[in-house]
Amino acid sequence: FKVQSTLNQGVFMEANADAALVMDELAGVKKTLDAATAQVNTYKRYQQLFDLEQGAFDNLKMATKEFDTKYESWNGLRQWQISSQHFLSAPCLDLVLTEINNTVDDTNTD
Repeated sequence: FKVQSTLNQGVFMEANADAALVMDELAGVKKTLDAATAQVNTYKRYQQLFDLEQGAFDNLKMATKEFDTKYESWNGLRQWQISSQHFLSAPCLDLVLTEINNTVDDTNTD
C-alpha cells in the first residue's frame, strides 16, 4: 500500500521537521486512508452480498496502524510546542502557579 511507504520517508522521518507542517501532511494522508477505508467497506458489502469470502485487507490495517503511530508522535510534539510557546510568552499575571505546580506533580507521578 503506497500510503504506508509514504509514512516511512520524507518529512515524516525527519527529526527536525516542523511539527505543524508534518501535521498538515498527516491530514492529507488521513483523507487518503479514510477514502480507502470507505472503498474497502463498500467492497466488503459486495463480497457479503454475493456470499464471497471477505478479504482481510491487511495492507490497509498496517497503513492505518503506521498512521496512528506517526500521528500520535507528531501530534504530541506539536501540542508540546504550542504549550511551551504559550508558557514562555504568556505574561506572568496570567500564570496560575498552583495549576502549574499540580501539572508538574501529576506529570512526575505518571
